[in-house]
Amino acid sequence: MPSRSSFTLIELLIVTAIIGILVAIAIPNLLHAQIRAKVAATQSDLKMLVDAMQQYYLDNNSYHAHRDTDNQQFPLTTPVPYLNGFLRDRFQGLPDMALRTGFDCSRSFYHWIPYETHAHIWGDPWRRWDSVLDDAHRKQSGLVDGWGPAGIRGGPRYDPTNGLISQGGFFRLVPKGTKVHLYTP
Repeated sequence: MPSRSSFTLIELLIVTAIIGILVAIAIPNLLHAQIRAKVAATQSDLKMLVDAMQQYYLDNNSYHAHRDTDNQQFPLTTPVPYLNGFLRDRFQGLPDMALRTGFDCSRSFYHWIPYETHAHIWGDPWRRWDSVLDDAHRKQSGLVDGWGPAGIRGGPRYDPTNGLISQGGFFRLVPKGTKVHLYTP
């Protein structure tokens, strides 16, 4: 009679445990890779937005007006396409963001905040933007900002050394110009 070889229960349990350990290691690394990719893309988008704003400035001798609407990047896309389309903030629209932050997250695009029209929020200690703009560059400048992985906008600068989902948002300085158009709805 031929002998049949098969796995014992112990061998199956050991293989299952090894597979479980490998999955437990791989899943968090995959999630961290996704967050790191979003962080890199967000930083790239903000640089692209500032570059488009500077080109707009060269053509119009001023930065475009600030708007608290979804279409605030409209002057950069029409009639001259400084951007191919609106740049969507990758960290907005997370399923529970509105609950975590207390904000209406319907505005899912990066935000342009000129100093001239928002001077009242620059001194807010929670935002910590004063350290970004020195006195010589404060007038006729501003910044573009976006949400961070923890659902924070306008807070301290995002710092990945505090953990991938640390407190903080993204912002990039818009160089000093001569003026900003005022927007009247």
